[in-house]
Amino acid sequence: TTANIHCFFCLQAQRSRNTCPGSYMAASRKKSAPAVVAYDADEVVPGLWVGGLAAAEDSENLLARRIVKVLSVGTRLNPQLAWSMKASDTIEFKGFEIEDHPCADILGVIPEALKHIDRVMKARKSG
Repeated sequence: TTANIHCFFCLQAQRSRNTCPGSYMAASRKKSAPAVVAYDADEVVPGLWVGGLAAAEDSENLLARRIVKVLSVGTRLNPQLAWSMKASDTIEFKGFEIEDHPCADILGVIPEALKHIDRVMKARKSG
């Protein structure tokens, strides 16, 4: 299966045909599938989600959207601490440390973060 990324910078497994784009307010038509509820992140390109810390900590919604990799850019951000046991076994976390300060050098971490996203997105396309 292909992966989806949630960058809160956030990556996602290939989405089901029974979901709609945007903020994913739709539910699968199959009765056995759980309903997908509103999520505070947006899919900016297929498989690449961008959202805040609350979205990255929401393991139920990460799993519902088949997001298998979470990348964060910030300091002391550990969304995986809020994940369920199942999510912890399924979702991979990668963090890039940078202070939340106007003088912080974001350009120091962005190239490496973009390379990471690019590797995952290429693997998603070939997987």
